[in-house]
Amino acid sequence: NVDKRVQYMIEVMFAVRKDDFKEHPAIQTGLDLVDEDDQITHLISVEDELDGEDSLHVFKPDPEFLENEERYKAIREEILGEGSSDDESGEEGEVSDED
Repeated sequence: NVDKRVQYMIEVMFAVRKDDFKEHPAIQTGLDLVDEDDQITHLISVEDELDGEDSLHVFKPDPEFLENEERYKAIREEILGEGSSDDESGEEGEVSDED
């Protein structure tokens, strides 16, 4: 036997499915940032041969880490604007509040 509460929840789930999840969109409207024409989807089949790229599962230290970090910071500032780094400004704000 199924508990009344469980039975009710199952009925609610079937009702939501019957309505094609209209009240539960897959992507919320505020988060739909990419136009459908610009989206790239990957369709695969169970029978398809896949290249797992196992080399990506292994950590490899970057010998030029510091130089790459500086390049990343420059690109980030170019995209986001000067001085708009969230983590640095948040830390500075916390320190100034304590003073």
